[in-house]
Amino acid sequence: RPEITTVIDVVTRRITGTSYARSENQRSVAEALRNACVNHGIPAIFYVDRGPGFRNEALDADVSGLMGRLGITKM
Repeated sequence: RPEITTVIDVVTRRITGTSYARSENQRSVAEALRNACVNHGIPAIFYVDRGPGFRNEALDADVSGLMGRLGITKM
């Protein structure tokens, strides 16, 4: 069954980015975040549930990680 990854704006409660994949992984999380950034700008804070798609070096690495390169604080 497919996994739907969504990025929601906490102020307006609007869905700003989505991704559909067979499992929650780094690629689906990055795709949902990319969609949110393209459509609504880069967020200052990215709240996550620490699921398997959010715990990886591609997002968390200080210099080469996506959060560090975009200047996003992950909580």
